[in-house]
Amino acid sequence: VDAVAQRLLSGLKDPGSFATKTWTTDNQARLAAMQNEQTMMRLVILVITLVAAFSVMNTTITVTTQKRREIGVLTALGCRERQIISVFVIQAGIVACLGVLLGLLGSFLVLWLRNDVRELIARATGGQVHAIEGVFLAQIPARVEAADVWFAIGISLVLCLVAAFLPAWRAARVDAAVALREG
Repeated sequence: VDAVAQRLLSGLKDPGSFATKTWTTDNQARLAAMQNEQTMMRLVILVITLVAAFSVMNTTITVTTQKRREIGVLTALGCRERQIISVFVIQAGIVACLGVLLGLLGSFLVLWLRNDVRELIARATGGQVHAIEGVFLAQIPARVEAADVWFAIGISLVLCLVAAFLPAWRAARVDAAVALREG
């Protein structure tokens, strides 16, 4: 945009008597607010993803604790650590995939109904929602970027699988005799 403005000025015989203004210079505050919103949304999504990963980790810890005797039996029968770990990591992967699927469906539903939700909030509070510097928008603008969606899916799955690995690894290292005796 700035390059186009400079080209326009350079094409004039007397560029000193003219000035160019771009949308970005006139609306720097709006752009900064929108970039700040985008950064905060990414931070919120990261926190939600971390909470989900800790939930998967907690579930895996609970399951491995409850299945301690069965893990001892499998170890006594000759199962390798890798096989026991894979059972719990696959279980966590299934839970993570279901969570991602439900999250995507919920996200797209909220995105689709965003203007209705805005109107509902406005009616409930008696005010306007989503104002930028006093300019009220008719609709909340939204654009789904495929790269952002795939990034969120990837991060969610990886964090959940990594979160499940530690409790699965600890469960696989249980001594069979101790697990059978305590179980």
